[in-house]
Amino acid sequence: MDNRNKKLKILPIILFVLLLFVVGFLVASIPYIRFKEESHILEKGVEYVPEDLITKANGEISPEAELINTKEVGKFEFHYKVKKLFFEKDVVLVYEVVDTTPPVITFKENRVDKDPNEEYSDKQIRENISINEGTYVYETDYDSYLAGPYTVKVTASDEYGNVSEASYEVNVK
Repeated sequence: MDNRNKKLKILPIILFVLLLFVVGFLVASIPYIRFKEESHILEKGVEYVPEDLITKANGEISPEAELINTKEVGKFEFHYKVKKLFFEKDVVLVYEVVDTTPPVITFKENRVDKDPNEEYSDKQIRENISINEGTYVYETDYDSYLAGPYTVKVTASDEYGNVSEASYEVNVK
């Protein structure tokens, strides 16, 4: 009878340990994804591979697309499916696409030579300037009557407030 009482006292402990093991196994089997901290703010026009935004995952990952769409500025969602054993979970990455890239200013010529008293018109200046996006203004101290170097300074901005500056030289001989 003593042996039987000992076995009955040990049985709840064994069942409790077994229950802990089963619960631990189930918890370890739950699929999840942890994202990189910077994965919530993405730059417009940059190609991001969905798996590159993940720091850790528990399970097999299936992203909804090969690349994350960053063509437009705004807030968006990207969906992942994560599977492990008999569990499946949908995980949503909420991200914002921002544009922090300033316009690129280029010149047909980085230096323009002019003869004294030769006109350098607004049209000629504008034909020398090119930007990839946004609008620009320019300012110059050009004086066709005085020999020397002069500067045309260009400031470009886009709709997201990004600004760039560049300049080129006009030399009166």
